[in-house]
Amino acid sequence: MAWPTIAIGGRRLTQSLPPKNGIRATRFRVAVAENGAAGLEAFIQLKDEICLVLADIIMPAVGGIEMAESILRINPQPKILLMSGYSDEVIERQGRNRYPFVRKPFIHSILIEKIRSIIGTNSDAATTT
Repeated sequence: MAWPTIAIGGRRLTQSLPPKNGIRATRFRVAVAENGAAGLEAFIQLKDEICLVLADIIMPAVGGIEMAESILRINPQPKILLMSGYSDEVIERQGRNRYPFVRKPFIHSILIEKIRSIIGTNSDAATTT
């Protein structure tokens, strides 16, 4: 059984994902990139496997929204989930309303539930669609 692959962009988020809980404890494969440019490169390599991209709105090199739009031009299938800890004013200027959003800090179980609702699975034994 194949596990859904989630691409994650954003250094602070990846540092906050301990290996034994959060996303890494679910049956999701996780591809991690430190910033938006690296996230786009990782997506290009795994474009047929990634079902969801989780990205910080504000990242070095390439922001999350710009990365998401580039990804969707390459392959319109993956779902996008953006996150930010910045104020509403800052994230509204970035265009947050175009994609589902989760505010940081968050509880990992809330993030997992949001991811599952977006990709349409409630099971740890999720399969790709």
